Amino acid sequence: NGKYILLLADTSSKAHSEYLKIQDIVSKNSNGITRLVNKQNALKSNYKPNDLVKISVKSTKTIHLRKNVAKAVKNMFSDAKKKGIHLTAVSGFRSSSYQSNLYYNSLRKNGAAYTNKYFAKPNHSEHQTGMAIDISAKSVGYDLVEHFKNTKEGKWLAKNAHKYGFILRYKEGREKDTGFAFEPWHFRYVGEDVASYIYKNNLILEDLYR
Repeated sequence: NGKYILLLADTSSKAHSEYLKIQDIVSKNSNGITRLVNKQNALKSNYKPNDLVKISVKSTKTIHLRKNVAKAVKNMFSDAKKKGIHLTAVSGFRSSSYQSNLYYNSLRKNGAAYTNKYFAKPNHSEHQTGMAIDISAKSVGYDLVEHFKNTKEGKWLAKNAHKYGFILRYKEGREKDTGFAFEPWHFRYVGEDVASYIYKNNLILEDLYR
Protein backbone atom coordinates (compact mmCIF):
# COMPACT_ATOMS: atom_id res chain seq x y z
CA ASN A 1 0.00 0.00 0.00
CA GLY A 2 2.97 2.27 -0.47
CA LYS A 3 1.21 4.50 -2.95
CA TYR A 4 -1.31 5.48 -0.28
CA ILE A 5 1.29 6.65 2.23
CA LEU A 6 0.85 10.38 2.73
CA LEU A 7 3.12 12.96 1.23
CA LEU A 8 5.98 12.76 3.74
CA ALA A 9 8.46 11.98 1.01
CA ASP A 10 7.29 14.88 -1.16
CA THR A 11 10.10 17.39 -1.50
CA SER A 12 7.61 20.20 -2.12
CA SER A 13 7.56 22.43 0.95
CA LYS A 14 3.99 23.44 0.10
CA ALA A 15 2.82 19.82 0.02
CA HIS A 16 4.65 19.05 3.25
CA SER A 17 3.22 22.13 4.93
CA GLU A 18 -0.26 21.10 3.87
CA TYR A 19 0.34 17.59 5.17
CA LEU A 20 1.41 18.93 8.56
CA LYS A 21 -1.64 21.21 8.69
CA ILE A 22 -4.00 18.31 8.02
CA GLN A 23 -2.25 16.08 10.53
CA ASP A 24 -2.62 18.82 13.13
CA ILE A 25 -6.35 19.10 12.41
CA VAL A 26 -6.78 15.33 12.63
CA SER A 27 -4.84 15.15 15.87
CA LYS A 28 -6.82 17.94 17.52
CA ASN A 29 -10.17 16.56 16.33
CA SER A 30 -9.61 12.80 16.68
CA ASN A 31 -12.56 12.67 19.06
CA GLY A 32 -14.56 15.16 17.00
CA ILE A 33 -15.08 15.78 13.29
CA THR A 34 -12.19 13.58 12.18
CA ARG A 35 -12.94 10.71 14.56
CA LEU A 36 -12.18 7.34 13.01
CA VAL A 37 -15.02 4.88 13.47
CA ASN A 38 -14.67 1.57 11.67
CA LYS A 39 -14.48 -2.16 12.32
CA GLN A 40 -11.45 -1.69 14.55
CA ASN A 41 -12.53 1.51 16.32
CA ALA A 42 -15.79 1.51 18.24
CA LEU A 43 -17.89 4.09 20.02
CA LYS A 44 -19.35 3.49 23.46
CA SER A 45 -22.82 1.95 23.31
CA ASN A 46 -24.34 4.99 25.01
CA TYR A 47 -22.56 7.49 22.76
CA LYS A 48 -24.92 10.12 21.36
CA PRO A 49 -23.99 13.65 20.25
CA ASN A 50 -25.58 16.36 22.38
CA ASP A 51 -26.16 18.74 19.49
CA LEU A 52 -28.35 16.67 17.17
CA VAL A 53 -30.88 18.65 15.13
CA LYS A 54 -33.52 17.75 12.58
CA ILE A 55 -32.24 18.40 9.08
CA SER A 56 -34.21 20.80 6.89
CA VAL A 57 -33.71 19.26 3.45
CA LYS A 58 -35.74 16.80 1.41
CA SER A 59 -35.63 13.40 3.09
CA THR A 60 -37.46 10.10 3.10
CA LYS A 61 -38.05 10.31 6.86
CA THR A 62 -37.16 12.42 9.89
CA ILE A 63 -33.38 12.60 10.07
CA HIS A 64 -31.10 14.11 12.68
CA LEU A 65 -27.44 15.15 12.37
CA ARG A 66 -25.05 17.20 14.45
CA LYS A 67 -25.83 20.90 14.14
CA ASN A 68 -22.80 21.92 12.07
CA VAL A 69 -23.23 18.88 9.80
CA ALA A 70 -26.91 19.67 9.24
CA LYS A 71 -25.94 23.19 8.18
CA ALA A 72 -23.36 21.85 5.72
CA VAL A 73 -25.94 19.42 4.30
CA LYS A 74 -28.41 22.26 3.82
CA ASN A 75 -25.84 24.32 1.93
CA MET A 76 -24.82 21.35 -0.22
CA PHE A 77 -28.38 20.39 -1.12
CA SER A 78 -29.24 24.02 -1.87
CA ASP A 79 -26.27 24.53 -4.20
CA ALA A 80 -26.97 21.19 -5.90
CA LYS A 81 -30.57 22.25 -6.55
CA LYS A 82 -29.35 25.43 -8.25
CA LYS A 83 -27.48 23.16 -10.66
CA GLY A 84 -30.56 21.04 -11.35
CA ILE A 85 -29.40 18.29 -8.99
CA HIS A 86 -32.17 17.15 -6.64
CA LEU A 87 -30.83 15.19 -3.69
CA THR A 88 -32.72 13.30 -0.98
CA ALA A 89 -31.43 12.35 2.45
CA VAL A 90 -32.17 8.75 3.43
CA SER A 91 -30.35 8.17 6.72
CA GLY A 92 -28.46 10.16 9.34
CA PHE A 93 -27.89 9.57 13.04
CA ARG A 94 -28.54 6.04 14.30
CA SER A 95 -28.35 4.96 17.91
CA SER A 96 -26.42 1.86 18.93
CA SER A 97 -29.67 -0.05 19.50
CA TYR A 98 -31.05 0.97 16.09
CA GLN A 99 -27.84 -0.14 14.40
CA SER A 100 -27.99 -3.41 16.31
CA ASN A 101 -31.44 -4.12 14.89
CA LEU A 102 -30.26 -3.34 11.36
CA TYR A 103 -27.18 -5.52 11.66
CA TYR A 104 -28.79 -8.60 13.19
CA ASN A 105 -31.87 -8.42 10.98
CA SER A 106 -29.58 -8.43 7.93
CA LEU A 107 -27.55 -11.25 9.44
CA ARG A 108 -30.67 -13.40 9.66
CA LYS A 109 -31.96 -12.39 6.25
CA ASN A 110 -28.79 -12.09 4.15
CA GLY A 111 -26.07 -14.02 5.98
CA ALA A 112 -22.72 -12.93 7.36
CA ALA A 113 -20.81 -12.35 4.11
CA TYR A 114 -23.29 -9.81 2.75
CA THR A 115 -24.05 -8.20 6.09
CA ASN A 116 -20.42 -7.54 6.98
CA LYS A 117 -19.89 -5.84 3.61
CA TYR A 118 -22.75 -3.38 4.02
CA PHE A 119 -23.69 -3.16 7.70
CA ALA A 120 -21.53 -2.06 10.60
CA LYS A 121 -21.89 -3.81 13.91
CA PRO A 122 -23.47 -1.75 16.70
CA ASN A 123 -21.05 0.89 18.05
CA HIS A 124 -18.96 0.60 14.88
CA SER A 125 -21.21 2.66 12.62
CA GLU A 126 -20.31 6.17 11.50
CA HIS A 127 -24.00 6.98 11.64
CA GLN A 128 -23.81 6.89 15.43
CA THR A 129 -21.47 9.90 15.30
CA GLY A 130 -24.20 12.06 13.80
CA MET A 131 -21.73 13.06 11.08
CA ALA A 132 -22.63 10.56 8.35
CA ILE A 133 -25.44 10.79 5.86
CA ASP A 134 -26.80 8.46 3.19
CA ILE A 135 -27.99 10.32 0.10
CA SER A 136 -30.09 9.14 -2.82
CA ALA A 137 -32.35 10.54 -5.52
CA LYS A 138 -35.61 9.96 -7.34
CA SER A 139 -33.63 8.65 -10.33
CA VAL A 140 -32.88 5.45 -8.36
CA GLY A 141 -36.16 5.31 -6.50
CA TYR A 142 -34.53 6.78 -3.38
CA ASP A 143 -32.73 3.45 -2.89
CA LEU A 144 -29.14 2.99 -1.75
CA VAL A 145 -27.65 1.20 -4.73
CA GLU A 146 -24.26 1.11 -6.44
CA HIS A 147 -25.84 2.38 -9.67
CA PHE A 148 -26.17 5.75 -7.91
CA LYS A 149 -22.57 6.44 -8.97
CA ASN A 150 -23.73 6.62 -12.61
CA THR A 151 -26.53 9.12 -12.01
CA LYS A 152 -26.08 12.87 -12.37
CA GLU A 153 -26.77 13.18 -8.64
CA GLY A 154 -24.15 10.63 -7.68
CA LYS A 155 -21.59 12.15 -10.04
CA TRP A 156 -22.22 15.64 -8.67
CA LEU A 157 -21.78 14.48 -5.10
CA ALA A 158 -18.58 12.58 -5.85
CA LYS A 159 -17.13 15.71 -7.46
CA ASN A 160 -18.44 18.40 -5.11
CA ALA A 161 -19.15 17.01 -1.63
CA HIS A 162 -15.67 17.87 -0.37
CA LYS A 163 -16.41 21.57 -0.87
CA TYR A 164 -18.94 21.27 1.95
CA GLY A 165 -16.76 19.18 4.25
CA PHE A 166 -17.91 15.69 3.18
CA ILE A 167 -15.96 12.71 1.90
CA LEU A 168 -17.17 9.70 -0.04
CA ARG A 169 -16.35 7.40 2.84
CA TYR A 170 -16.32 3.92 1.27
CA LYS A 171 -14.48 4.29 -2.01
CA GLU A 172 -14.38 1.89 -4.90
CA GLY A 173 -11.08 0.05 -4.91
CA ARG A 174 -10.41 0.61 -1.19
CA GLU A 175 -12.75 -2.05 0.15
CA LYS A 176 -9.96 -3.97 1.89
CA ASP A 177 -8.89 -0.84 3.71
CA THR A 178 -12.32 0.45 4.77
CA GLY A 179 -13.73 -3.02 5.47
CA PHE A 180 -16.90 -2.21 3.54
CA ALA A 181 -18.19 -2.47 -0.02
CA PHE A 182 -18.23 0.58 -2.27
CA GLU A 183 -21.08 2.85 -1.18
CA PRO A 184 -21.54 5.86 -3.49
CA TRP A 185 -24.35 7.10 -1.25
CA HIS A 186 -22.51 7.30 2.10
CA PHE A 187 -20.88 10.62 2.95
CA ARG A 188 -19.05 11.57 6.12
CA TYR A 189 -18.43 15.07 7.42
CA VAL A 190 -14.80 15.79 8.33
CA GLY A 191 -14.63 19.54 7.71
CA GLU A 192 -13.72 21.36 4.51
CA ASP A 193 -9.93 21.34 4.94
CA VAL A 194 -9.64 17.61 5.58
CA ALA A 195 -12.31 16.71 3.00
CA SER A 196 -10.56 18.72 0.30
CA TYR A 197 -7.21 17.15 1.17
CA ILE A 198 -8.66 13.63 1.04
CA TYR A 199 -10.41 14.39 -2.27
CA LYS A 200 -7.36 15.99 -3.91
CA ASN A 201 -5.04 13.15 -2.91
CA ASN A 202 -7.53 10.33 -3.52
CA LEU A 203 -7.30 9.10 0.06
CA ILE A 204 -9.64 7.58 2.61
CA LEU A 205 -9.97 8.56 6.27
CA GLU A 206 -7.91 5.59 7.42
CA ASP A 207 -4.92 6.94 5.48
CA LEU A 208 -4.72 9.91 7.83
CA TYR A 209 -4.29 7.58 10.80
CA ARG A 210 -1.47 5.44 9.43
